[in-house]
Amino acid sequence: MPHIFAAMMRTLFWFCTLLSIQAYDQAIRLDPDYVMAYENRAAARYQLQDLAGCCADLQRCLDLGMNQVADFHKQVCN
Repeated sequence: MPHIFAAMMRTLFWFCTLLSIQAYDQAIRLDPDYVMAYENRAAARYQLQDLAGCCADLQRCLDLGMNQVADFHKQVCN
């Protein structure tokens, strides 16, 4: 029974993360320079092991002047 609960929790986490990515996509469509949406979407993509998407979002953060993500970008994307 604990295995079923763990599987359900993983599925719920995955589903919620996908929903958050969709929300960040919408925010970016409304404002392509909304750097916090890129940062948060990068974190969500990282959790789903979408490293290419994560790195693209981190690069966009850097392009928009959010230098706080530079170390994480170097760690994940290089």
